[in-house]
Amino acid sequence: MTPLESFLTEMREQPCFGAELVDAIETVHRTMEVEARTNKNTREFLRGVEWIISRKDKSLVDRFDALLKMTSFETPVVAGMCVLTNWSN
Repeated sequence: MTPLESFLTEMREQPCFGAELVDAIETVHRTMEVEARTNKNTREFLRGVEWIISRKDKSLVDRFDALLKMTSFETPVVAGMCVLTNWSN
């Protein structure tokens, strides 16, 4: 199971997440995977997303907070994911 599939399965197991939200996240991720084939920035962004969502030692809330932090900048940011999330590797 890929990190995305595991993350979506975890979300589907929680009644607070509606099926529409989970489906939308999956659609956006799949669309970005296509874009990442030809766009280095998208590819690096997805690497960060996958690092965050694969962290099963963190709660869904913690992972969503990290994703929010990662996407809240208006300009590109060069920082290691451990620094950005304040999580150890």
